[in-house]
Amino acid sequence: PSAVASDASSAYVYATDYANGDILAYTVAANGALAKMSGSPFAAGGQPSAIAVNQKYPYVYVTNSQDATISAYTMSNGALTSLGTYQTGLQPVAIGIDPSTYHFLFTANYLGNSVTGYEMSTTAGTLVSSQFSPFDANAQPTAVAAVPHNGTGAGVQ
Repeated sequence: PSAVASDASSAYVYATDYANGDILAYTVAANGALAKMSGSPFAAGGQPSAIAVNQKYPYVYVTNSQDATISAYTMSNGALTSLGTYQTGLQPVAIGIDPSTYHFLFTANYLGNSVTGYEMSTTAGTLVSSQFSPFDANAQPTAVAAVPHNGTGAGVQ
């Protein structure tokens, strides 16, 4: 596994399987025990490296470092259904969702020395590139931290 995330209710846990190009999905029991979900694993792209679950809307996003893409999914009772893939900069290794609006997504592109930004559709889960994206970064960025900024917006660190 290369990354782990859960939904807002903590009823489901997802882990990316870097070697096999999959997302493993589990239900979480009241005692914390994990049970593999029916239909799991779900297909991702080449070398899935990071995962983000939108905590307000039913969408999951996975960076695929080998393909330089994001795989987008809708989530229903924990099960994932593909919404498509979106291009990023070279070798995305981290992903984050703006916690102020749950409407913007960013990837850190390790070999691309950049950050790619998207606006998410809250009704469809699809992504549209942000204006002027990708954004220059220092050499080989490895993390994304989207934090509320004065309660009115978000900043990417």
